[in-house]
Amino acid sequence: MAKNYLKLIGNILLLSILVGILIAIYLFLVHEIIHFSNLIFSSNNYILIAIMIILMTILSFIIIYLNNKYKGFLGSGIPQYEAYYANKLNFSPKKMFNFVLFDSFFAYFCGFILGSEGPSITLSASLARIINKDKDKDLVAACGSAGFACAFLAPLAGICHLIEENKEMLNLKFIIKGVLIICLATTISNLIYPHSLLPIYIDYFLEYKYYYLLILVTILAFIVGRLYVLAIVKVKDLSKNFKNFLYLTPIFMLLFLYLKTKDLYIVGTGSQILEDPLFTTSIILLIFYLIYRLLGTAFSNSLALSGGLVLPMLSLGALCGSIITIAFKNVIPDITKYNALFVVIGMIVVYNSVTKSPLTSLVLGLKMGTITNIILPLTIAVVLNTFLIYLFKQQNIYKLLEKRILTC
Repeated sequence: MAKNYLKLIGNILLLSILVGILIAIYLFLVHEIIHFSNLIFSSNNYILIAIMIILMTILSFIIIYLNNKYKGFLGSGIPQYEAYYANKLNFSPKKMFNFVLFDSFFAYFCGFILGSEGPSITLSASLARIINKDKDKDLVAACGSAGFACAFLAPLAGICHLIEENKEMLNLKFIIKGVLIICLATTISNLIYPHSLLPIYIDYFLEYKYYYLLILVTILAFIVGRLYVLAIVKVKDLSKNFKNFLYLTPIFMLLFLYLKTKDLYIVGTGSQILEDPLFTTSIILLIFYLIYRLLGTAFSNSLALSGGLVLPMLSLGALCGSIITIAFKNVIPDITKYNALFVVIGMIVVYNSVTKSPLTSLVLGLKMGTITNIILPLTIAVVLNTFLIYLFKQQNIYKLLEKRILTC
């Protein structure tokens, strides 16, 4: 018995260290790749730009060929792992690791509207399966949530993610394993590469007379969340019915690379919007960005790529908050000073609407502000949003995608 416990502790320590190092290096490379790409396509070096376009076009056809040859590895990999935990699907963790790593780097360089948190989860879970040889699914699921925690450097959010995304596996031993791995991996990742995917911070108190605006942001963000799920599912269904759908990849690649030379807010993960959510005072332009990025994510998710859905949905929520701010700027002269709070509320509500994870949503929101200032508006928004989710029977996007994977 003691020998088994020592072996388990050894596995937990080993996996925690490896996941922490892996995600730190992965996110560092992601940010460097995006920065390098932006430098190239914002320069006037047209020869270099032409060379990179040709190279990316060749790579896109190689990716299409590989995805046609080895089916089942498209997307973030999260729906596949949801099915794996439920004993409905098995696949090669080495192939999943390699596909997600290579395809996601390609997607980030080209400006596809996908995030880095999905691959962080899948790479961590795949690493656990490779090291653990599928002997303990608890450790695999725990490492997946540790990848989520490392992506946001938010261990408490990772623990909530572990609980909400693995309800069928819950028991005390599972939770203890998960908490240990998440906390250790996040600490290691933060030591190696401290970063922030959530750059907004609230340090002021919203006056009660403006709380009705929270309700408006929540309703708008809930609607956007529903549209986000609908768009992703419909495009995924279209990709299944259209035999040569993956060959749209180089076409969208050329579109996004061109847009990189024009406007960085319109392409990529959405980090530009999170860093500067009130980048325009035009409500029409904000609505255009919202619709464009919503549809862009839906198509990016179904092409021959890997990438996460969370950062793109958070950027949509940020746009929702800014839309409400701009809509009321002539009625409330000082409303712009509250925009950051409306942005955070929009981000968290869209996330909850898409994933049905109120605890994780709440904890991610708390990471972006002083608890005394943000807890009340955030709780009101999450409670109202959760009520709307169950009233309109909103489904978790990953469960919907999992069903489509299993019927392929």
